[in-house]
This record gives sequence, C-alpha cells and structure tokens, in this order.
Amino acid sequence: MTAVIGMDVGRVQPARRTGAGRAEWCFTLLALLVFVSLPFVVGDQPQGAESLNPVDMLKAVSNTGDQLKQVILLGMYASFAALLVSRERARALMFLGGPMLLLLLWTVASASWSVNPEVTLRRAVALFGTVGMGLYFGLRFDLRRLLVLLCWAGLATLGLSLLLAVAAPSLGLDFEGRLRGVTAHKNGIASFAAIVFLAGCGLLALGSLKRSARMLAVAAMGLATGCMTLAYSTSVIPVLGLALATLAFGRTVRRASGAVLALLPLLASLALLAAGFVAANSGMVAEMLGKDANLSGRTLVWAFSAKMMLLRPVAGYGLGAFWVGENSPGAVFWSTSHLGVPHAHNGFIQLGLELGFVGLALFAAAILVFAARLTWLVRHGRDPLCAWPLAFLTFDLVANYSETWLWIGNELLTVFLVAMLVRINVLYRAASLSASRIPLIAGVAR
Repeated sequence: MTAVIGMDVGRVQPARRTGAGRAEWCFTLLALLVFVSLPFVVGDQPQGAESLNPVDMLKAVSNTGDQLKQVILLGMYASFAALLVSRERARALMFLGGPMLLLLLWTVASASWSVNPEVTLRRAVALFGTVGMGLYFGLRFDLRRLLVLLCWAGLATLGLSLLLAVAAPSLGLDFEGRLRGVTAHKNGIASFAAIVFLAGCGLLALGSLKRSARMLAVAAMGLATGCMTLAYSTSVIPVLGLALATLAFGRTVRRASGAVLALLPLLASLALLAAGFVAANSGMVAEMLGKDANLSGRTLVWAFSAKMMLLRPVAGYGLGAFWVGENSPGAVFWSTSHLGVPHAHNGFIQLGLELGFVGLALFAAAILVFAARLTWLVRHGRDPLCAWPLAFLTFDLVANYSETWLWIGNELLTVFLVAMLVRINVLYRAASLSASRIPLIAGVAR
C-alpha cells in the first residue's frame, strides 16, 4: 500500500548507498561557504542607515534583483542538479514526499495570480534551486556527515566573520556596531551560529566520536558562542535553548522505559500550554528580554499582514510579491506606520500571504508527516543522531515566529529543512524494511 499523505517512498531508493565521496564533500563544503557568505562575496552588505531598511530604500528596491548574485546561485544550483542527475535515480525525488511536491507545484502556479508575476517566477526559480540543494544534501550525506559539514562551514565562516569585524568594521559590523560578519544582517549570522552550535552539540552527544571530530565540534561551538554574543540577537538565544532541550528530550525518549513514555502526552500538553502563554503574552516576554512590548514593531506588521491575508485567503498574493516596490500591497503598511519592513516578520504569516491557506495546509501536512516519522525513528531507528533533526525542526519552527525563514529561496534554513525531511524519509524507508509493523501515525498503511 502507498503512503496516506507522505507519498510512496517505500518503493524509492537512492541510486547509491555509499553517499558522497571526498570530492563531492569538498565541493559541497565550498558551496556552503559561498552560500552563507554571498552578501560579502557580491558586496551586498548595506552600509550606514540603509542597513535598517528605511521605507525609501524598500520603495526603490529593484524588481530584477542582483545579477551577480543570481549568476552565482544559478551556477551553484545547476551544479547540484547535475550531481543529482548523475548519481541518483530520478524517482529519488519522491523522497521529498507528496505534500512538499504539491507545495512546490502550488508555488510555481502562484505566478498565474500573483500581483507581480515577474518577481514570483524569479523567486520560484530560487526556491526550486534551494530545495534541490536540500534534496542533494539529504540524499548524499548521512546525519553524522551533515553535522560535520556544518561544523567545518561554521569554523570557516564564523572565523572569517570575526576577522572581518576587526579588519574592516564597516563590512563586518552593521550601522549600530553589531556583528553581521559575511552575512547581510545580525540575525543572519546569529541564526547560522545557532545552527552550528546545535550541530556541535549533536556530535558531542555521540559516544563513539574521534578526537579530531570532538575538537572540531568544540571549536565550532566556541566560535558560534562568540558570534551570537557579538550579534546582540537576543531572540535567537531562547530559540536555541528550546532546540537544545528538544535534543536532550529526544535522546531521553530513545532510551526511556515504557513508564516514562506514558508521561509524554502530559509533557506535550504542558509544552503547548507554555507556548500558548508565550504567544498570548509576547509583549511581556519581550520586555523581559530587554525589547519593547511591540517586539520592535513586529506586532504591528503581524496585525496588518493577517488582515491582508484574509482578503485573499485561498491562494495569497504570489510568492515573494507582497513586499516588493512602492506599488506592492505591503507599501500600504510603510505609508501608514512609517516602518520599513521587507516581510511579515513571521514565517507562517508570510507563507499565508504568499500562498494562502492552501500553501499553509500543504506545508503543515509535510511537517506533520516529517514529525510523525521522525518521532518513530527517535524511538526505534538505528541512527543515534535521529534526535538532531527533531531539535532542528524545533529551532526552525520557533525561529519563524519572529523571523521569515520558513519557505523562501536562497535561505540556509530552507536548505536544511528539506535535507532533514529527505534524510528522515530515507531512514524511515530503511527502518520499514526490517520492522514488522509501521504505525499509522507515521503516515503509512501497509
């Protein structure tokens, strides 16, 4: 029988089980370094007050994008596509799962009703390339090699960011003296550093780890800590704390007895209540973290975006088209509030704005299948790192409460979300071959 909503990955296998070789690994590391540091590579780091996204700059932003950046990214995406075609069977694409494949099709289709079709098509190409990059990562690298790859990338990128801040403060620091390194914004360097720190923790949790790998993890975590501190991005710290707690929780569940597992529904209910309390009292929580009650204007843009989303609830305004140019729907917010924001500052609201409730439903379906299979693997899978994708999923979803990194092109979190989804589907397929029964909660009927 086929998957109920996860698509039939049971009949799909990667062409080679050995994964990427040394040459592929080196190329992937180089590509990851360029991907993260692209704003510095192409000279796209805003200077002076422009880094604060004033309304005038957003109204005048080009609809065609940065051509040099596009050439580099298209070359990178084409290279990963060529590697996939040469090393994997075409049907390995099914490891993305049915909901995500449908979401990709819906994303492209949104150009037909977009308020700015040209921008939507360009953003859709970037998103396809980003998903393809994540598909390559998930198929060609196991979890351990992915974490090692992240640590090496962090060691190089974060180290260069600190050197840049010392040697060329106008490039390495933003207008207010906060570290942005080789990225375009302090939140960019802080989120990348948090993922690197999480990767290091995942590696150190392994019992059988070589000394060189342990030293790599410790060094990467040390640099990540320094960069998060200098970036002054207070929002990423509690999100990383939740991800680390989830990592510890997943490892506990893996070794827990039946009596401990019986308490999981209660713990899940308490966690939901806590999340609801934080969401309902975001102003108070923000003041506790040293921010203003409206979260630096976020509550204002959330209210406006939610209202506009209800005007086109089914299909949205088209991928990436809502906040581009002075004639865009988002320009109304700039004129009334005098706040220059390039997105909804919430990944879920942004997805609803761009692709409507259909897009939100498809994304939710993909995440539910992913979470169900991942939960089963944490308990029954053979890979001791199965808890790490659960921690990453926590980081990604919670971070998108105040940032917009959920389903956009040229974004590292999107790359790794797809990579984790694909890798979990691969592991779940392998586990299902040896298991006597696959639970319905994981989206499969046998």
